[in-house]
Amino acid sequence: MKLRIADCRSYYYSDVMLVCDDRDDHPIYKSTPSFIADVLSPSTATADQRTRWLAYQAISSLRYYRWMSSGCTPGC
Repeated sequence: MKLRIADCRSYYYSDVMLVCDDRDDHPIYKSTPSFIADVLSPSTATADQRTRWLAYQAISSLRYYRWMSSGCTPGC
């Protein structure tokens, strides 16, 4: 499901998105998430964190944003 950010005229694919607003019923995208989680790849993590966080700040409904690394730590 796409995440539409109207102020930025952008779309993103988040790994996890929680939408609590029943009015956000578009079949292709959502635009009022309360929670977003992204799994970042090591090669694009810095750019993704910067770009996405700047865009996500335009979402007035967003209460929580979490990002995680996809890299494995030693011993996992």
